[in-house]
Amino acid sequence: MNRTAKAIVSATLAMGTVFGVGASVEQPHHNQAHAATTPYYTYSSYVNNDGSFLLNKTFKNAVKYGNVTFNGTKIVPQSGTSSKLNNFSKYDQSFFSVKSGKKTATSVQIKVNNVTIKQLKSVYDKDLVE
Repeated sequence: MNRTAKAIVSATLAMGTVFGVGASVEQPHHNQAHAATTPYYTYSSYVNNDGSFLLNKTFKNAVKYGNVTFNGTKIVPQSGTSSKLNNFSKYDQSFFSVKSGKKTATSVQIKVNNVTIKQLKSVYDKDLVE
């Protein structure tokens, strides 16, 4: 019985050592790149003088990254020059673009009444130009 107990204890220690060493071996660190999500803002429908979305942080970030869409029309930076701007309207927004087409525009005009210049300055700070 003494030999059997010693054999079991030594086998248990041997197995524990094997598994313990395997578990304690440090795995090499793999650098993985994670895709960054670009902020975007999509507005659909009428504004109806409610410009509260202008004070939204998500909207501000989307404008900063040039990723704003109003009613299926993406607002893009102006490229090229032209003496004549093409304009078109969707709902209660007027879009202006150097190129013809209704998928992109260089600016959008929206009438809002419930947002003050003071509120806009508190959100946009130095980025706001009157």
